[in-house]
Amino acid sequence: MKSCVLPVLARRPVSRAVAALLLLAGSAMAGRADDCLPAPGVSAAAGQFIEAVGNLQRQGSGTLPIAAALFGFEKISDLDQQALTLRPPVQIAPQGDRGGSFTNRGPKHLHIDGVFAGRATFFDIPKMVAGTYAVTADSVTLTYDPAHAVRVGETFLGVRFSKTINHSVVTRQRLDYYFDSNSSGPPDRCYNLTAQ
Repeated sequence: MKSCVLPVLARRPVSRAVAALLLLAGSAMAGRADDCLPAPGVSAAAGQFIEAVGNLQRQGSGTLPIAAALFGFEKISDLDQQALTLRPPVQIAPQGDRGGSFTNRGPKHLHIDGVFAGRATFFDIPKMVAGTYAVTADSVTLTYDPAHAVRVGETFLGVRFSKTINHSVVTRQRLDYYFDSNSSGPPDRCYNLTAQ
């Protein structure tokens, strides 16, 4: 089917531009594990996030500001900052020794623009966010309920492209994103987290 569509697209200049844009967006949103992008200045915030989740796990429950889960995300507008501040915190509910569930319910869907690792990035946060987490001394894995998952994306030539986060793995040195149905393969996008 794809081989039938591509020759038709190649005959139209506008369609070629759209096809090129889609290829560019696909390569920008998906990355191989050996092509991790640098994310300077984020490792300390990642460590604080891991420690906060670990502390809540040991306490037996608690809450975390939603902005804490967006560590390293900067240059957020005042309006978006206010929306994040007004959003209720993430509820952490341990279930067992090493993990549990998380939920966050807000009055409305949030679209937050900012910068991560020097790239213009946005998050689409639905009214209800839910999933499970696993925590160790050195990592947190967040696995989203597909019906209540956050989307992350970038803008190319004025067009927004985003992917649904299946799960993410946070360590002090690295952040891995797995998109859509990728539950066990190599990460679709990864960042090397450094102090500077």
